[in-house]
Amino acid sequence: MTKQHPDLIPSEPAPAEFDLDAWIDGISPTQRSVPIYARPDIMGRYEAIQREISVLEAAQHGGDTSITEQGELAALYAERETLYEQWAASKTTWYVQALDDAVIQEIGRANPIPALPTVPPQPAATAPKAAHDAYEAAKKKHDAAAAKPKYRDAVDARDLALVAAAVVRVEDHTGRTVATTVKVDQLRAMKAKPRGVLQVGSLLAAALQAKAQDPVIPAPFSPAKSGSAPG
Repeated sequence: MTKQHPDLIPSEPAPAEFDLDAWIDGISPTQRSVPIYARPDIMGRYEAIQREISVLEAAQHGGDTSITEQGELAALYAERETLYEQWAASKTTWYVQALDDAVIQEIGRANPIPALPTVPPQPAATAPKAAHDAYEAAKKKHDAAAAKPKYRDAVDARDLALVAAAVVRVEDHTGRTVATTVKVDQLRAMKAKPRGVLQVGSLLAAALQAKAQDPVIPAPFSPAKSGSAPG
């Protein structure tokens, strides 16, 4: 007996209409992450231990170690592992995002920087001596003004305000969020530490990079999927 109604061929679902306005609304600011460690002091002892280990391991490979030295080597291994754990536990990951132009302008208005003397374009080598003298005098005046504490403090205040506005999250070494904001005073205290200038500077650089560069996320590579994993 033949079917009165043939089976229907399933059709592909109609694609949803693309909503350009919704897509534009969904554009989010670029974020970058910066790892910062609180215990760089550990490096000194870690290096010393590593040197001692290298000496004892060389003697061990030559069959020239005593029971006592083997015990010392085991103790050094244990201390090295402890130091590494302390170093890893001091890690934080700071997430900063690109700032809107309006926010940057507002921060600039709130933290004005004194204008520096203008430096004319460097004259050509064949230009008259008077032109070179005028350029050098203007550059010297400019550099002297930029070196004044008033100017440096103003730039520092502006940069710290930019970083404070850019930070969106801080995670500890376990990935747990420990802060979603940071105050300028906290950044200033951080910058006053021995490595603080580099650490805060890395946050500012990451925020500027997030603003200026398009992010490119490489496609993840999985050996298991590529077929190159050992069988």
